[in-house]
Amino acid sequence: MKITMAVNPTDMPPFIQVISQLRESSKYAIINGEDYALNDIQKYLHVEREVQTKLSEIIEQSANLDKPQLVLVCGNVGDGKSHVLSYLNSKINGRFYIHNDATESHNPEESFVDTLDEVLRTFQDEHLGQSDNKVILAINLGTLNNFLDGKGEKYSKLKAYVKRVGILDSDEVTSDEHFNLSSPFQYVNFTDYQLYELTESGATSEVVSQLFDRIFNADENNPIYKSYQSFKAKFQSFNSPIIYNYDFLCSKENQAIVVDLMVKSIVKSKGIVSLRSILNFIHDIIIPIQFRVNTTTELEEAHSRTKAKDYAQAILPYYIFEHPELSNLFAIIAEEDPCNIRSEKIDDSIVKITNTGDIKGFMESHYSDRTYLGNLPDLARKIQKDRTILTKLHTRLLYFENSEAYGIDDKDYAQYLSYLYHINNGTKSEIKKLYQLVINACKKWNGNPNATDTIIIEIGQKQKKYRILQTFKPKPLPPSVSDKHQAVIKKFLPQLKVNFEGRNGEKIRLYIDNGLLKLLSRVDEGYRPNKLDKNSYINFINFLNKLIAAEQEVKTLKIDEVNIGKNIDYVFSIDAFGEYTFEKA
Repeated sequence: MKITMAVNPTDMPPFIQVISQLRESSKYAIINGEDYALNDIQKYLHVEREVQTKLSEIIEQSANLDKPQLVLVCGNVGDGKSHVLSYLNSKINGRFYIHNDATESHNPEESFVDTLDEVLRTFQDEHLGQSDNKVILAINLGTLNNFLDGKGEKYSKLKAYVKRVGILDSDEVTSDEHFNLSSPFQYVNFTDYQLYELTESGATSEVVSQLFDRIFNADENNPIYKSYQSFKAKFQSFNSPIIYNYDFLCSKENQAIVVDLMVKSIVKSKGIVSLRSILNFIHDIIIPIQFRVNTTTELEEAHSRTKAKDYAQAILPYYIFEHPELSNLFAIIAEEDPCNIRSEKIDDSIVKITNTGDIKGFMESHYSDRTYLGNLPDLARKIQKDRTILTKLHTRLLYFENSEAYGIDDKDYAQYLSYLYHINNGTKSEIKKLYQLVINACKKWNGNPNATDTIIIEIGQKQKKYRILQTFKPKPLPPSVSDKHQAVIKKFLPQLKVNFEGRNGEKIRLYIDNGLLKLLSRVDEGYRPNKLDKNSYINFINFLNKLIAAEQEVKTLKIDEVNIGKNIDYVFSIDAFGEYTFEKA
């Protein structure tokens, strides 16, 4: 396996050397498939996850059997499979052959499929049960799918097992990974465990919060904090943004807000955000781009060139919203910039800070100790004439102080998380509420018909003189309601899903992300979707068309000439003899 080497110069302060190990490009970021030793920082940063506990139990139980066992450790790139296996190396203790990085081949002339076929030979149908081989296979889902497609005829039992437990089914959470004594196959699926949990008050991330605590805990037993102390002593005179950023994140409240922003980016992006990319993100919000140099001398020179404006743009509350080019996490967080939200309280506060003659007194009255760090008043005084930078800095600092109090919190996102929590918890009233919202939005998508159980449908060329209406009574197929209330939900699908009955028993399904829920809520309140909305949510258009087509019993269309305040003008129907009638209402 190839290891990506990072610039990790030894001629740099120890703190920079240590924190650089968080980078994705660092040689420490990727575990070598044949070397399961963790260095001291990797061990220190290790946070135990529920999936590790499950895997540990399965490994222990499998090891005690005198028959073959294949443990599938499934997931996606960078989700921590290799790190967890490295941490469990002492438990494994040579009792299993571990095959990691399944996309690599042993022989340059072989494909990864051929290599896997060789590794799993004793688990082929014809050889299964003839040995007591024990193998742990860390494999990405795409690789597993490709392998079973290519070699599945030899592994029909393994293929049937993967299908039965739903490992490759992205539409459902796989069944609980209980150890199966009678099976030669066991598994854990990292993709079932999100990097955040759902609670009644929103989303939290125990894993990410613990990582922040390990890195920023002001304790002499923290090797990162210990190295930071010597860095701070050396660079304090430079008024370093790096010092501000680390001190800023020593605050639990500030940590919680940054973690919330990260979780928000994960929820909204719907993409795969790995632990590796999260560690890289933490590095990047501590060390701004202009300070990523190779020697201590260059670092000192970079600090000496830093002017007040540069400092303002490099400290975390400002910097975190300004660099979408750095990573997917940064890109999504940039879209959450509080400067994009208009608020009367914020506007009033901006007018005051840009015109006050006592900027120090103003800042002392608006900022708490956790944001009022370094020489912030002197900085603000120097940039007061640069209104753009001062305005952005002030707004973003207020976001970290109290976003709700200043009207710059995200209520639509909070509603989405609430639905996600209650739907995964099987709360009947909330499930019904979501289905009703979808039905209402469907009815009003092409305009409000102002009639019960009726929808406006678009037929033929777009025109504004007539509206075509038909009966619309979609039949929900809600999930079964759970009788087990979970205060914290750790295993769930990260998208809302609703099902309706279609033609011939077909299930019509709609996945709802944060953006679509926001749009449907606006439509329910009277908003008329524009062309951009419709192009952005083709999945909803297709879903709506299927629902309309499912109204098999509709034999009457009502045609309304657009004359506000008057009744339906014409009725187009088919009678019992199959004859069409078009008459004035």
